Amino acid sequence: MANIGANIGGMPLVRAITDDGTTWDDPAPARIAALLGDVGREGGEGRFLILERCADVSGHTYLQALRVEAGTYVVEFRDGSADRHYRAYSDAATVRAVLTAWASDAATWRDMLPWQHVEQPS
Repeated sequence: MANIGANIGGMPLVRAITDDGTTWDDPAPARIAALLGDVGREGGEGRFLILERCADVSGHTYLQALRVEAGTYVVEFRDGSADRHYRAYSDAATVRAVLTAWASDAATWRDMLPWQHVEQPS
């Protein structure tokens, strides 16, 4: 299990990216919570936060949260390819727990939400 806020050889393990393009390398749990809080502010519909695994240069290993309405988020993760893309809806507290667990590489994040496979258009 990786430690949030630690990296190996100077390369970040996880990068957080906000909807305005601001990035944070290896964000600590408090930073992830604050960033999600920014997404959840009043008037924040359509704002998002992405966490990506830096070791995947393809950019296809990530978890993202989008505020769809007050108190409700859609969370999606892609695990390396389009056929491994999943989605769930939840509240801010659960989404925060999922984001921090994913960032720390804890296996528990997968069991925190009822993930549904996202069908890709053909």
